[in-house]
Amino acid sequence: MAMEQRLHFSDALSEDDLRQAWTWIAGSYWAKDLDWERFRRAAEHSVVIGAFVGDRLVGFARVMTDYSRSARLSDVYVAETARGGGVAAGLVACALDHPKLRDVPSWTLATRDAHGLYERFGFRTLDDPSYTMQLNR
Repeated sequence: MAMEQRLHFSDALSEDDLRQAWTWIAGSYWAKDLDWERFRRAAEHSVVIGAFVGDRLVGFARVMTDYSRSARLSDVYVAETARGGGVAAGLVACALDHPKLRDVPSWTLATRDAHGLYERFGFRTLDDPSYTMQLNR
C-alpha cells in the first residue's frame, strides 16, 4: 500500500496532535466522554507515539510505565481512513522497541478487539484472570 511507504512514527507529538488523538480516544468504547484535561495529563505522564503520513496524524498509542519492570499499552487507535495499512502494527512495534521501553520485561493491555494483532507480538490472554483485580472509581 502506498501509505505504508510514507508512514512514519514519532514520540514527539504537538498539542494539535494530542488534541486529534483525544478526539479519537474520547469517542472510543473504552474512554467515552474522556475530558481533554484528563487525557492531556495521562499523555504527559506516559510515552506517547504517533503514526503520521506526512505531517498528518493517522494513529496513536500510549504506554504507562515505571520504565523498569512493567508497562501497559493503552489507547491504540488508528484513524478510519488509515485502517488496514499496518498502522496499528507499526504503533505496537514502535512501543515495544522504544529506547525507553525496550528493556521492560512485563507488558499488559486490556482490549476486547484486535487480539490477533497483539498476539503477533507475543501478547496472550491470561491463563488465570483471577490474578488480576480492578478498582473503578
